[in-house]
Amino acid sequence: MHYYTLVDLHHSLILTLALILFSTSGNSQQHRYHDHDVYQLEKKKEIKLLATGTTLSLVGAYLIKKADQATIEDIQLLDKSTLWKIDQGAADNFSQTAEVTSDIILYGSFVLPFWVYLSEAAKGEKVDCLVMTLETLLLTSGMTNIAKGLSKRYRPYNYNPLAPEELKLSGGSRLSFFSGHVSNTTAFCFLTAQLLNDMHPHWKGKKYLTWTGAALLPLAIGYGRFQAGKHFPTDIITGYALGASIGLLIPRIHKSDKVAVDLGLGGLSVTVQLDR
Repeated sequence: MHYYTLVDLHHSLILTLALILFSTSGNSQQHRYHDHDVYQLEKKKEIKLLATGTTLSLVGAYLIKKADQATIEDIQLLDKSTLWKIDQGAADNFSQTAEVTSDIILYGSFVLPFWVYLSEAAKGEKVDCLVMTLETLLLTSGMTNIAKGLSKRYRPYNYNPLAPEELKLSGGSRLSFFSGHVSNTTAFCFLTAQLLNDMHPHWKGKKYLTWTGAALLPLAIGYGRFQAGKHFPTDIITGYALGASIGLLIPRIHKSDKVAVDLGLGGLSVTVQLDR
């Protein structure tokens, strides 16, 4: 999959979420501040989060667009022995089947947060969930694309003589660090698991099931990206760490009785309070 298509997909999903949010916000006020609500939206906080995410996404898209493409001369100088040992094995991989499989898992992960809507416990929290999903997408994709655009790391297939030259010279061949497939999938998986468990505090077996699924699905897509020659293990580990952090953080800073947040464009500051 061409990386610019993935960027366009993010933009389409962001627009879709924004339209859904706009169409449902008018009907949410009667539920938002009930005693049983798990989350609470605050106008100033949401503006800061969305503004920060939007800014990061725009900067990331610009850096991706301006990223230098590889040249034959540069590729011929690549030597996998200069890579960290943990990454050297990826330089021998190239599988289009693994690439397609990882793409399918990525597309599927985008609908995960909407599973929360199937729960009766989500009544009165739907706009909150939409806002958190949009914030998660903006922050994750923005940070990922900025890292890609700044690092300009060659993908593993550039080291593999079996990979076609056309692919090596494509616009996405220097966008390896870090994995956007993994960061986005992990963010949506952990966001969904956190939302479901927050809304069902008495879950026992289902709690472990949701967290196990949330942890394993991104690992599956990471393995696919490794086998496809798209990413090094360090790309996958970093993407997983970022996605998990954002997927867990966003719901927690919206808990009505637990966390206060002060977010500015220059940085993130989270103040944790004791449970009431």
